[in-house]
Amino acid sequence: MLDKIAKPMYSAHMDAAAIRRLRAHMNVNQNEFAILVGASRVSISNWERGVLKPDKAHQILLQQLADQTYGPLIVENGKDR
Repeated sequence: MLDKIAKPMYSAHMDAAAIRRLRAHMNVNQNEFAILVGASRVSISNWERGVLKPDKAHQILLQQLADQTYGPLIVENGKDR
C-alpha cells in the first residue's frame, strides 16, 4: 500500500540552467543564494556554468527549494518536464 503513495522526486539532477533559473526566479544574487543553500558563491557559479555538479545533499536541498518555489519540478536527462 505504501508503495503507491507519491514520493518526492529528489533523485532527479537539476542541471546548470535549472539552478540558474531557480536563483533568478527567487530574485537573489549568487552571494545570497550561496548563503541560503549553505554553499560558497564560487560553488554556485560553478554549478550554474556546469563546471561542477552539486553534491547529493545540495541536490536534495535545491530540489526541495524548487518544489517550494514552483511546485514539483521533475528533471530528466537534463530537461525540465
